[in-house]
Amino acid sequence: QDTLKAVSGDLLSVTWADANTIYISGTFRVVLRSTDAGVTFTERNKKADRTCRTSGLLYDVTDTAFAGDVGYLVSDGTAHSWRTSDGLATDVFPGARAVECGARPRLALDPVDLNRLWAVDQCSKAEAFRYSEDGGASFATVAVPGDPIKGLSDVAVAPGTLIAVGDGGEILISRDGRTASRHLASNHYWRAVDLADGARGAIGGDDGRLLV
Repeated sequence: QDTLKAVSGDLLSVTWADANTIYISGTFRVVLRSTDAGVTFTERNKKADRTCRTSGLLYDVTDTAFAGDVGYLVSDGTAHSWRTSDGLATDVFPGARAVECGARPRLALDPVDLNRLWAVDQCSKAEAFRYSEDGGASFATVAVPGDPIKGLSDVAVAPGTLIAVGDGGEILISRDGRTASRHLASNHYWRAVDLADGARGAIGGDDGRLLV
């Protein structure tokens, strides 16, 4: 059903925080939440005076990553991250820059340790693939041997496995979240990745290409 047809702007990400809770982010600093599996949604980022819970946010919310009420948001432009521990019931303040690009950052949250998260972006530089182990207070670059990484479009994590995908056939796989190895699959543009667990996942790309 077209539940959100009245929302202005574009919707950029959808995240399930648990079996019934969905967060949706988008342009104009929109963050929506449903606690009834998508039947109804409420705005979580905009307060009654139309200011935002995410202090200092100037751009679009390109992605969120949630587990229960603990979650992270990232924006384009400055690529700063915000951490909430109460589902944006109270104001939150910007943490470190998740990546050094700000084109369309994407996030993945460790389902076991909620202080660990990863960010990717579409620029062709090492700083487009970074991780935090302190709840977004600081980020470090994921080490990838060989040529500089190409732009990355998406990232997913499951216990013991992290995968980031992007341009030029780029598929980066990490077991520890700090270093990654390169697994090129032709010269395709991979746009999306998700993991069912540490051994099963799917990668989708241009022209209907799919790896499972």
